[in-house]
Amino acid sequence: MLWVAFGISLVLGFLTPLASSLTALTSIASVLEGLLAHESSGVPFVVVIAVALLCLGPGAFSLDARRYGRHEIIIPHKNRSSADG
Repeated sequence: MLWVAFGISLVLGFLTPLASSLTALTSIASVLEGLLAHESSGVPFVVVIAVALLCLGPGAFSLDARRYGRHEIIIPHKNRSSADG
């Protein structure tokens, strides 16, 4: 049941860092439980996606973007000194 709530939260982009963290933690717990029971599943894939979402954050059209405003990351150009030539 938690997976459904986390999934809906991630699809809507609501509390993305929290939802992706909880998804990763519950997925890791499920992986460890599966290792003890000698079962294999696609859960490690879910862990990788949840960690990637945690690093990337919500999308531009998510509820979090509407709630907190859109953010733009500007990467400044590297200034060349006269010694570089």
